[in-house]
Amino acid sequence: MPRINITVGEKVDEKLKEYCEFMGMTKSGLCAYIVANNVMQMQNVTDSINKSFDEVIKSETKKK
Repeated sequence: MPRINITVGEKVDEKLKEYCEFMGMTKSGLCAYIVANNVMQMQNVTDSINKSFDEVIKSETKKK
């Protein structure tokens, strides 16, 4: 499985530790969860934009 290494400041690290304790996860697991969710959200936005553009193009094509 691919790995990603990131560097964060001490304040961010402390917040990550707090969230990890609350969620019952490791820092690595929490970071992977956060990254995966954000990537999927970006993909959903991209898909929605592409679908909207496709609908506009189809609508404009029918008008011609």
